[in-house]
Amino acid sequence: MRQRRRPRERPEAERPEPVRVEPGGDLIASHDFRVPQSRVLVAAALALATGLVAWVALSYDGWTRHGTSTPPATATAAASTVGPVGLDEAGLRAEVEKLGQPVYWLGPEDGVTYELKRTSDGSVFLRYLPNGVAVGEAGPYRTVGTYPFPTAYGAVKRLSQEADTVWFKVRDGGLAVFRRARPTNVYLAWPGFAYQVEVYDPVGANAKRLAASAQLRRLAGT
Repeated sequence: MRQRRRPRERPEAERPEPVRVEPGGDLIASHDFRVPQSRVLVAAALALATGLVAWVALSYDGWTRHGTSTPPATATAAASTVGPVGLDEAGLRAEVEKLGQPVYWLGPEDGVTYELKRTSDGSVFLRYLPNGVAVGEAGPYRTVGTYPFPTAYGAVKRLSQEADTVWFKVRDGGLAVFRRARPTNVYLAWPGFAYQVEVYDPVGANAKRLAASAQLRRLAGT
């Protein structure tokens, strides 16, 4: 009787190095992009009184990075919050320049408004809103998150060791990973870079393609 051949194991050199358990990604999935009703009323009153459009800060439900509710420690002080604010490309570049921290995006796209938000922990969310979608409106829109995370690369490597994940290499020695059950959210990190990047697209195949492409890059000046 013929013996069944064992599947070939991936060479050790190709496997991400196991590391200790640390928080991972998932901020886009857990973030509440809706504008709280009480703040909407305040903004509406301000707009009526001044004739200006008031951009209202979104609520933030906290970190849920792969099952933990503890934010990763950073060496920086609390960041000033920004937005959410709707911008064109020129406005986006100008606003990001003021942030003084890395911000990733997927390049310019026609027919969208760029919604920028930074929370007090320094997390930056950049959403691509189709024409007609209001800033702060909940919905499955393409998003790139850039999060301060000193041990981001180790966390992504650890996540890649789990049985339910798929990982692949990206430019500049980076590593990307997503859970099979949630291919819409891809997490990326690079050695020596104290930020984690998350790419979300409602179509899982698109999220992986975008994360692996040259479209994903830092905005000039950041």
